[in-house]
Amino acid sequence: MMSCNIIQDILPLYIDDVVSDDTKKMVEDHIKHCPNCQKELETLKKEVILVTNEKIQADDKKLLQNLQKKLKHQKIIISFFTVIAVLSLLFIGTMVVENVGFLYDFFYPRIDTQTKIEQSEADQWQQLKFDTGDYLIFDSLFFKKEVVHVDNYERTILLRIKDTAGNIIIKTHKLDSAQSISLKKLKRNQPYIVEIKGKKGEYFFNFI
Repeated sequence: MMSCNIIQDILPLYIDDVVSDDTKKMVEDHIKHCPNCQKELETLKKEVILVTNEKIQADDKKLLQNLQKKLKHQKIIISFFTVIAVLSLLFIGTMVVENVGFLYDFFYPRIDTQTKIEQSEADQWQQLKFDTGDYLIFDSLFFKKEVVHVDNYERTILLRIKDTAGNIIIKTHKLDSAQSISLKKLKRNQPYIVEIKGKKGEYFFNFI
């Protein structure tokens, strides 16, 4: 029978299960009849368990640290993009507030004009003038193509529209105060002559 010293030298390999079947059987047969080697085996097993537990704890600690680092990085990234998003919203909000008039004018374009008919010009056709010149031009897709007679004196006015060659495009319409008519026949980006005829007074029109 092998000595205890030899068996105890083999025990670590036996615990790791890296010995041959014959050696394994030899160790087990010896342990059955040797209390000292049985005790040594139990001690080695406890040490292996302890080392294993310590390794698991170390691995778990390392894993936890890595996870904490990742979470920290994610928090930094999220915070960064949150700040960017908030600043972007503030910038957009500021631009909207500062340019709300521009946005409104873009989506709801309107051309305002006014004219004064003198007594000597009453009941004669008068050409309306615009800020851009002598012609009415609907230069935006968002125009509804309507004209509104804006008047607080309950007066009636006659209105007609011609092209630059003098052809009548919109026949004569009678417009009462606050009344509107459709100008759908007018083409976008084309110049038109707008003429009115009425009594003495000042008249206001909105082309929308």
